[in-house]
Amino acid sequence: MLVLVPTRLEAELLLDGPCPADWRPVDTRIAGRAARAALVGFGPVAAAVLGALALRETAEEPVWLVGLAGTYRPDWLPVGALLTATEAICADVGRGRGDTLVGPEALGLEPSWERVGLARAPAPPPDAIPGPLVTVGRASGSRAEAA
Repeated sequence: MLVLVPTRLEAELLLDGPCPADWRPVDTRIAGRAARAALVGFGPVAAAVLGALALRETAEEPVWLVGLAGTYRPDWLPVGALLTATEAICADVGRGRGDTLVGPEALGLEPSWERVGLARAPAPPPDAIPGPLVTVGRASGSRAEAA
């Protein structure tokens, strides 16, 4: 199993063994199980680039992206729950923000890349909640903006 972790702090909280220094996978342990882990940075660009480099170094499956995250729907996905992502969505693509956000289609851009379907884990943990993994480039300033 390869575990991609955004930050060193998250890796230190998660791993029982050595923490990676960068995107190069290292042998470690998680909850007593052997694993390999790599740091992939914070944000969609860093995670994409550094995650691709880490994947290039290994042929292991499954690959897990593990980190601290928020939730827009605590009634459905409470803080501390495990999400098995069914798709990745980049939610704030376009111009403006909140009620003035103009999405890619309105700007004449191809919108297909902002939603990417993901392969489901062959045997997800029984308490995992399937659903979308939403990435934004900034925090919401209000509940209305988050909605």
